[in-house]
Amino acid sequence: APAVGRVLADLALNGAAEGVELDKFRIRRFEGNPRGNAKEF
Repeated sequence: APAVGRVLADLALNGAAEGVELDKFRIRRFEGNPRGNAKEF
């Protein structure tokens, strides 16, 4: 969860998350794919 800590720190200090791609954390990632961010191995 280091990314979560980074995002929260950026939001608290800067008012915006910088340096972390937040698309993978959006709830809309489940639209059309109930598994979310499925990974191919």
